[in-house]
Order: sequence, then C-alpha cells, then structure tokens
Amino acid sequence: MLVVAEHLRDTSSQIKDTTERDLFARSAFNRYYYATFLTIRTTLSEIDPKWDEPRHKEVPVLLRETVVKKFQRRAKGRLLSPSEAAKEMYKGCTAAKALAKMIEIGNETRKTADYEPKVLVLFENSTFSLNGVKSSTARKWCIDAKTRCRVLYDAARKLGLC
Repeated sequence: MLVVAEHLRDTSSQIKDTTERDLFARSAFNRYYYATFLTIRTTLSEIDPKWDEPRHKEVPVLLRETVVKKFQRRAKGRLLSPSEAAKEMYKGCTAAKALAKMIEIGNETRKTADYEPKVLVLFENSTFSLNGVKSSTARKWCIDAKTRCRVLYDAARKLGLC
C-alpha cells in the first residue's frame, strides 16, 4: 500500500488539472491510511487472533483499552522479574496508545478524503495537505506504525501474551 500511496503522491504533483490533482492526492491519503491500518491489524492478530478484524473506528479503543489492560494484567504475572515486566508493560502500553492516536488521525483524514470533497487538498511546492495533515505526515504514519508495532509485538511476546 505504501508504494501505491507514494506513486499517487508523486503523480498528483505532476498533474496540471486541479480536479484530477485533488483526486490523486485524496487517494494517496487513503492508501497511506490503509497501509497503516493493515500494519496495525496484522500485529494485533499476531498478538491475539480474536483481534483479527476490528472495524476502523474500533481500533483506537481496542488499542487504548483492551490491549493496554491486557498488558497491565500480564505485567503482574511471574514470567519476568517485576522490573522487567513493568518495563515491557510500559513499552507495550506506550506503543499501543501512540498507535491509537495515529490511527484516529489517519481515519479522520481518510474520511475527509473520501466523503468531504468540499474540503480541498492544498498544494504547496512539492507537498500537499488535507485538513491540516501534510502528505509527509501521512507517509510517516506507515513508517511509525511498523516501528511501534514491532515494539508492541516484542513486548507482548516477552510478557507471554502471544
């Protein structure tokens, strides 16, 4: 998905027609969001198969509430020393909360791109933004999601959650 988003981003900057350029840019935001969403969903399903197919708006709640609570309960277990368990719990909870915030912003941007054509994409030099979110920020969601998902999964594994 990331490669598609980047192609759409690059193509949009070359299009002269403002309507077409707007459509390509919106599609880039959409693909950046889905790349991020799928990365998070894959990690969640690796931790717990019951988390395989959450709905878009459920993901932040799942991360902030269910995942964080599961980490907090497991940190009290005896698999690691109390200090090691607390460290892994903190890393997992921090990653989950950051992913929740990221996917919320991404989902709002995706909905604006999909359902609010009156909110125009603003082009400036070689970048563009939608509703205050720059294309470079949307690209960063994908990269940050991969990094934070690795942290989340690693902490879950160390705590014996998967």
